Amino acid sequence: MSDRHDYLALDWVKGEIQETLNQSQQALEAFVENPDDSTRMRFCQTYLHQVYGTLQMVEFYGAALLAEEMEKLAQALLDGSVAQVTDAQETLMRAILQLPPYLDRVQASRRDLPVVLLPLLNDLRAARGESLLSETSLFKPDLEGGAGHGEVPVPVSEDPDFPALARKVRQMYQIALLGVIRGERLEESYSYMARVFNKLSQVTGQAPMAPVWQVGLALVEALSGNAIQVGTSVKSVLGHIDRLMRALAAEGAPVLAKNPPAELLKNLLYFIAKCEATTPRITHLKEVYRLADALPSEAMISEERARMSGPDNAAMVSVVGALSEELGKVKDALESFVHNEETDASKLKNEAHVLKQVGDTVAVLGMGQPRATISEQVEILVAMSAGERQVDRDVLMDVASALLAVESALQGMTSERRHGEGSVLAAVPDHVDKAREAVIRECRAGLEQAKDGIVEFIASQWERSHLADVPDKLNAVRGGFDIILLTRPASILRQCILFIQERLLPDGQDKPDWRSMDTLADAITSVEYYLERLTDDPETSDDILDIARNSVGQLGYEIADADFGRGGAAAADAKPAGMKALASEEIDIALPRIAEDQPAVEEAPAKPMIKRNAIKVDEGADLPAIDDEDLEAFEEAEAERLRLEAEAAAAEAEEAEEAE
Repeated sequence: MSDRHDYLALDWVKGEIQETLNQSQQALEAFVENPDDSTRMRFCQTYLHQVYGTLQMVEFYGAALLAEEMEKLAQALLDGSVAQVTDAQETLMRAILQLPPYLDRVQASRRDLPVVLLPLLNDLRAARGESLLSETSLFKPDLEGGAGHGEVPVPVSEDPDFPALARKVRQMYQIALLGVIRGERLEESYSYMARVFNKLSQVTGQAPMAPVWQVGLALVEALSGNAIQVGTSVKSVLGHIDRLMRALAAEGAPVLAKNPPAELLKNLLYFIAKCEATTPRITHLKEVYRLADALPSEAMISEERARMSGPDNAAMVSVVGALSEELGKVKDALESFVHNEETDASKLKNEAHVLKQVGDTVAVLGMGQPRATISEQVEILVAMSAGERQVDRDVLMDVASALLAVESALQGMTSERRHGEGSVLAAVPDHVDKAREAVIRECRAGLEQAKDGIVEFIASQWERSHLADVPDKLNAVRGGFDIILLTRPASILRQCILFIQERLLPDGQDKPDWRSMDTLADAITSVEYYLERLTDDPETSDDILDIARNSVGQLGYEIADADFGRGGAAAADAKPAGMKALASEEIDIALPRIAEDQPAVEEAPAKPMIKRNAIKVDEGADLPAIDDEDLEAFEEAEAERLRLEAEAAAAEAEEAEEAE
């Protein structure tokens, strides 16, 4: 999921995408005017294919899906397989016009939300006569984030009695599932399901199948707390889990080593994403699978769709520029009126008319407060021009000041759309932003001068006079970094300065080897490249600085994690919780007994999906025996299963008799 996208790459290709979309729009317009010229429609389809390929390359799923549907509709129009040609053409044109605003929103908000495009996608599909997409079809959780990467514990994989245990576990699950389907004894059914999922989670450890049981346990938790309603879809998903348990009972432990069915896991996670429960388990799963990004709230979806329906950034800049120009003319006219000590108030009538037009345009942009401010100033000017209010020069200057505030608000709106509401730059004044850019520009120039000094040092066969100013230049750049709070590149330059001062400049030092000079160059170049990316994309990551950190470390000037802002040490791993510790938990289903000579198994490290101690197997550990309660539960499950099979057989026989 987002946000593994390269937004800088999107910035590079956006211009090309916009130009290609303009060409596809022109080709479609030409085809509408002359339907017999299929070449134009072919051009349109080709241009849309280029857009689709570009968006696939930069891996923005939502935008690429929209481009794909646009291309398919263009192909359908070309093939003549569309029933309502006019409607299809209008839908395709609307999609071409809305893709650029969507890309602007993706870049500004740092979120690719395909669900925002759902109405438009369905319009495109309906025009071709295709089935409509649902919200779940666009639900793309980060399955890799919570995947199990360990192995099935050896005592489980080698125990010949494990399939028998799996059958007993499934019988208990079927009893619980039957209660949920019938709506009977729900609390008891949820309790049985929770015990089943807990047991399977313990048996599976961190094997690939573990996520199904862990997410299933969270689903039962949400059902028990009434955070999710028991509908047909929930019952269907729980039924699919039963099929997975059937395979587990038939094939045994090897099933645990398989990757879970992606569609089943996605459907389970969809319910977790929709529920509003805030239990630790559910909250953790939402973080691990990035469910907030995969399925945003209804309010966010509505807001994003409203923004998409508005003008794009280029149009906004153009409109705001025109409005600012009109406001500037009115301000100049008012200032001239005051300074020339004019007395003819009728001259203010024209300025009031212009301001009213500006206010109407601002209202269309959805800016209520600026429009109200403009309306107040219009009333003042109209009253003065009609002689209903005395001409007061101080009041006129107040009107000019109010218009200046409106102009600033308009400029701020375009800046907010450009940087995004959630970005750091949107939270600072424009002059601070410009000052920051100026500091970065000067830092890049300083690094370039330092590099020139190092190159001359090498070219002159180690003439130290060429290095004399390099530490000062790097120190000046480091000071600039400190000003704009770029502490990591500043710490790297500090180590570079120490290396030059201690290893290269002092007399009597041996000539440096080429490897050291290459390593120094790598460190400085990495910092320079980071600044270049920061200039193009203020939200860029600083992962490249890790290369520079490694370089100065190779020079013998390592940077500690605390000095590099990497935080404290990672939390210590949980102590092994052997089977004897596991037996101390409240467990109601027995696991197969482990042979006494069975060696211990260390699980492969993996990111735990639920915040609990990883299960490790102690050598020679004993497992809890089956208690009376479990035996009764299993016997009840078996009896219920036989009864259900008998009912099903009787129903089949009755249907067969009726058919005859």
